[in-house]
Amino acid sequence: MRGQGLMIDIELVSDRETKEPLTEKAILDVLLDLAALELLVYYRRSILGLLPPLIIDDAIDRALGTRMKANIARKARLAREFASSKLG
Repeated sequence: MRGQGLMIDIELVSDRETKEPLTEKAILDVLLDLAALELLVYYRRSILGLLPPLIIDDAIDRALGTRMKANIARKARLAREFASSKLG
């Protein structure tokens, strides 16, 4: 990985030690998956470039809020399970 500012390049390899690049088909699959997630990317050979949206702050806030809510819900569920195991 390498980057400058918010733009990040990732070299897509099938083996980290030999640095053998992914096949064109595998790279296309990755690009289609990223496009389905509405991420703006470019690629050249085996280098994938990620360009964050201009509303990156909103995206980060949503992601952190979602994760935080999931953690709170998980902890509440674990507390209920713990309490019911102690009572039962």
